[in-house]
Amino acid sequence: MNFKYPEALDAALGIVRDDISSERVKIRGQLPYQLFHYTNTTGLIGILESSRIWATHFSYLNDASEFSYGISLLEEIVNTKIQSTQDPIIVSFLKRTLDRVKNLNGSLEYYISCFCARDDLLSQWRGYTDAGGGFAIGFYATSFDIPKPARDASNNFMVRKVIYEDTEQRRLLEEVIDKTIAVLLDITNGFTQDNAHGSIIACCKFASDEVAEYLTYFKHPVFEAEHEWRLLHMPHDDTGIKFRNGPYGITPYVCLDLRPMAGVHTSILPIESVRHGPTTNAKNTQYSLRKLLNMRSYSQVEIHGTELPIRV
Repeated sequence: MNFKYPEALDAALGIVRDDISSERVKIRGQLPYQLFHYTNTTGLIGILESSRIWATHFSYLNDASEFSYGISLLEEIVNTKIQSTQDPIIVSFLKRTLDRVKNLNGSLEYYISCFCARDDLLSQWRGYTDAGGGFAIGFYATSFDIPKPARDASNNFMVRKVIYEDTEQRRLLEEVIDKTIAVLLDITNGFTQDNAHGSIIACCKFASDEVAEYLTYFKHPVFEAEHEWRLLHMPHDDTGIKFRNGPYGITPYVCLDLRPMAGVHTSILPIESVRHGPTTNAKNTQYSLRKLLNMRSYSQVEIHGTELPIRV
């Protein structure tokens, strides 16, 4: 393999990576005051007692079609570009990138914790309400963006707003592909395909990794009413990975530490409110919830009940 100018290629891809990172921040926009994590009674108690929140491996989320949806978008973009070029270097890059992303699904090392911008959604209550009522835990969202020195690897995460608009999804994927192609063409100017092989492989890895992150927070437009946000965690190694039973059998997950690193409440989670869902006895639910919160040092947390006219 004749891989020329690796330093120049790394530098050029670094500039593209910075551009993409800036775009990710731009499309996410400003964090809402609170983000809400829906859970059942067992989940609520576990979160308050452990000061941790679970993040599940991306491949084991409830909607197994998420990754295949993103792949279908990428496949359409790549096939269109292949049909519009006769450059063997670009064709090789496009085919390799698509194949690599397709093969990432089971090995995509992102762990996801799901949040919502709304705390009283019927669709969420239907998913989480049990005999005692589901709960929407309201976290002070801007605390997620405060830089956190490494207490341990479990507080290393990114905050992403789920993107539902397919036009925007296509634009972002095309941006990654087009900017990477521009670098590849520049760095391999005058090369044969054989001489360009190393550059093709490097660009393929770069583009597929950037595309893969986008696919962890792309969802079909039909789910737009969920108003979902996600915390994305990439473990450095397998040390903190745990396993539980889930809809797809043995399910890997990690425990994220969302506690602030400074201030008067460093030992507790940045919880602002808890809303309970439909329940057979709202008075008892609120009594036990207040008792639980007080005993776990969350006496300042506001409690609300669902305002939806539904019963269990």
